[in-house]
Amino acid sequence: MASLPISPKSVSSRRKVLLPEFVCKLIDEYIKDYCLLPDDYLFFSFYDHRLPIGATTVYRAVADGCRKAGIPYFRFHSFRHSLAIILVDSGFSVEVVSNMLGHSSSEITNKYYLHCAETDSEKVDSFLTRVLSGEKNGSVKS
Repeated sequence: MASLPISPKSVSSRRKVLLPEFVCKLIDEYIKDYCLLPDDYLFFSFYDHRLPIGATTVYRAVADGCRKAGIPYFRFHSFRHSLAIILVDSGFSVEVVSNMLGHSSSEITNKYYLHCAETDSEKVDSFLTRVLSGEKNGSVKS
């Protein structure tokens, strides 16, 4: 088995991730389509299946997706924050979300991931008020 080029920050960073059955089937098809071997990476370098995809490639893909969607660029890590907020807003406990994220305690999840939820809700409310009231500049203001 290939080793990761960068070790995780902590032992809890290595964990199983549950995926819906349809995602597992899509991954199986992807592996077959690209003839990947057990030592190959799922998201691989353009040059060698045994090397992981480069961080710059991921950043470019996110930037291109944002541009095509007509939204401001955001960091790839923001997906993690968004997921945490969505899960808590959907009724999952902070403890469950914290465990899924690999945090050592739910306090870390609250401090670094959920602290902005209230502020973000206020920003969304302000943005929607401006847009729905017909204000010409509906852009997001920090």
